[in-house]
Amino acid sequence: MNKKAMELSINFIVTLIITIVVFALGIVFVQKIFKVADDAVEPLDEQTEMQLDNALARGEIVALPSNYKEIKRGSKEVLGFGLGISNQLQTAKDFEVLVKLSTAVDEYGNVFSDLDMDAGSWGTFAKPHTYSIENNGIKKIPLSFKLPRGTDKGTYVFNLYVCYGGDPENYNEICNEIDAPNLYDIAPQIRIKVV
Repeated sequence: MNKKAMELSINFIVTLIITIVVFALGIVFVQKIFKVADDAVEPLDEQTEMQLDNALARGEIVALPSNYKEIKRGSKEVLGFGLGISNQLQTAKDFEVLVKLSTAVDEYGNVFSDLDMDAGSWGTFAKPHTYSIENNGIKKIPLSFKLPRGTDKGTYVFNLYVCYGGDPENYNEICNEIDAPNLYDIAPQIRIKVV
């Protein structure tokens, strides 16, 4: 075999391998960018902020001013809700917010039997989030939901648990699963209707 032909073949193979590696790294980089964009939390809008302020000023310890939204099947829209917590426990506390998919019914009222009960596939609360709140302080938290791919039409109901740690005084089994055994309050259920 000709020496120049052999060099050309080796150079081509090396160039091809480098090109494939750079292309693969580019794909990984782009996926990471889109993953960060998918996990983005929608900030609270001005109206929701005012509604939370009013509800917490009235003495509610957990406020969820809007708990129902509709979205078209296959939509990439992010649905935003606002959750407010007022610490009335006479001491600074760390609160855990946990979202659990409770139930879902199809458009005819039949309960989905093979429902994946992982609320994390819907948005920002794949695991509990911790919020430190001073005594008599408040925290306004944006909650974002995004339809998982292939979501069927129907109404999906989510429970929001606001829990805190310490000695069990208001024990709750679900809160205990996340090492914050006390239930502060359950916010009204969030209902998302997929049309």
